[in-house]
Amino acid sequence: AYEMNETLATKLKYILDAGLTCVYCIGEPKEIREKGIEAVLAEMEVQLKPIYALLDPAKVVIAYEPVWAIGTGLTATPEAAQETHKGIR
Repeated sequence: AYEMNETLATKLKYILDAGLTCVYCIGEPKEIREKGIEAVLAEMEVQLKPIYALLDPAKVVIAYEPVWAIGTGLTATPEAAQETHKGIR
């Protein structure tokens, strides 16, 4: 099960309020990846929107990890990962 984006935003605020830094992971399920880059970037927007006000490059690192590549034996091609990174920036 996935955690809700708002829950993750609350956790990030708690982490930052405690003076810590955070690696905040975002990624899409395979069903979204199969719809193409526009769908992937729309999902990244949904995941990042609740934390926009908290983003400070000195305290928060955004890590892209496609959900479909975790423990499945599947991997994103370097080109697909770079395309997504570019869109997120």
